[in-house]
Amino acid sequence: MRQAALVALAALAATTLGSGGLAPQDEPAGIEIAACGLGKVVTPGCTGGVVYDDGSLGAGYALGAQSAAAMRFDLPAGTVSLDQACICLVRDSAAPTSMNFDLIVYDNDGAGGSPGTRLIETPLTIDHIETTPTFFSFNLTSLSIPVSDGSVFVGIRWPASYFGGNIYICGDTSAGLTQRTNFFSANNGTTWGTHATFFPANPGNNPRALGIRVDPELQATPCVPNADTMCLNSNRFRVTATFSTAGSPISPAHA
Repeated sequence: MRQAALVALAALAATTLGSGGLAPQDEPAGIEIAACGLGKVVTPGCTGGVVYDDGSLGAGYALGAQSAAAMRFDLPAGTVSLDQACICLVRDSAAPTSMNFDLIVYDNDGAGGSPGTRLIETPLTIDHIETTPTFFSFNLTSLSIPVSDGSVFVGIRWPASYFGGNIYICGDTSAGLTQRTNFFSANNGTTWGTHATFFPANPGNNPRALGIRVDPELQATPCVPNADTMCLNSNRFRVTATFSTAGSPISPAHA
């Protein structure tokens, strides 16, 4: 859908620029369309954000009361906060269908690249947890989560009072995925360890990615039109072009 929109914008840009200052003998050399920073963005299921899994979330992980799980996100340049987190959970048949938990975000400045400085911890509630993997979305736009160095850990912490059965965070073990950096804690995030630390008997179930996705908030930089720049779709897209004439170097096209 996004690609189709860009193709349409390119056609519009070419038509608009072509109706401007280019003479018949001029040849367009190139058109560049760039999406400008849009500020706060929330997409369905975080599918328009940073997604490391491929949807094959057949594994699950849980360590009990006040345990935690988190995955490192390497965020796009210009990220200033997180606008939404989407968490995949699954339960066994003996577990309840709802859970109070904490969403946690840590800087990646801990020992050995583990979660270090806690950036935010906010209590949330999930209802209608199924026995099949399901994503739940949480709007974070009001929290202004501080993100400064481009990489953070995002995860959940289970409640202090546990319950019968288990509620698991989903994991993707697909062999074709890039191995992400995942950590677990059994003591409320005081110390952290890898999958091998807590599940040594089952190395084949190591998650390539946990079931966590995020929508990053990029620094808002709306398009500003000028002699060489055209703005489209309420200043969300910046269009520039170049052209050449016989025997002359490539030059900017005027919008």
